Amino acid sequence: MKLKNVNYRLLDDNDFSEVASLIANDYLPNEPILITLNSTKKDAEKLTEIEVKPVLMLNASYGAFDTESGELVGISIVDIGKYKKSESHNSDVPLCIKQFIGIDEVLIGGSLKEYFGTNNYAYCSILCTKHEYTKQGIGTELLRRTNKNAKNKKCENICVITSSYYSEKIVRKIGYDSMITVDYKDYVDPSTGNKIYANIPSPHERITLWVKTFDENNGMKMKDVENFVSSDFNHS
Repeated sequence: MKLKNVNYRLLDDNDFSEVASLIANDYLPNEPILITLNSTKKDAEKLTEIEVKPVLMLNASYGAFDTESGELVGISIVDIGKYKKSESHNSDVPLCIKQFIGIDEVLIGGSLKEYFGTNNYAYCSILCTKHEYTKQGIGTELLRRTNKNAKNKKCENICVITSSYYSEKIVRKIGYDSMITVDYKDYVDPSTGNKIYANIPSPHERITLWVKTFDENNGMKMKDVENFVSSDFNHS
């Protein structure tokens, strides 16, 4: 496959429609949790409205663009904890989206602010590349640029929650530490009490919180990791 020429820049709210289209057409059909929850494009629209649109103005998310067509072909969507607004998701949010965006609280037993002991963190919530642009290092480069930008913004930590085998490979490659993991077969959805992800197909096996720390003196601020670990993580 011929390599595509791509350039990168920070996203802003003017990019929202392109970002929403990429999430609906490329992220949703390939994200194992959203597939299992039978999410629709209408659900993806709600996800981008409540989780993506508010953070595009933070100058923290990156996009990859085809240099010839100008098409948006990859995204790294990033929230900054100190600007995060607490939201109560109302009744018109589909259950599948509530289940998807609530994974972080189930995984760590609380909020990221509580976990880090500070709101001075960055959180990469979506990392996605269009299918025909995969296996070219675009996702890795998006995350590298995201890391550098978060560090320049004086964030103490940046974290990613991976739900697929492929995103896990990227974050491990560029030096994130795996902190907490839950195997899909063991994950219990708090809203239903069911193991709703037990049948997610291979090679996707687990949900993992990964952290990169920029402030070397920050380690003791985080909650004792042992209090959060739900199952052993096997680096395979």
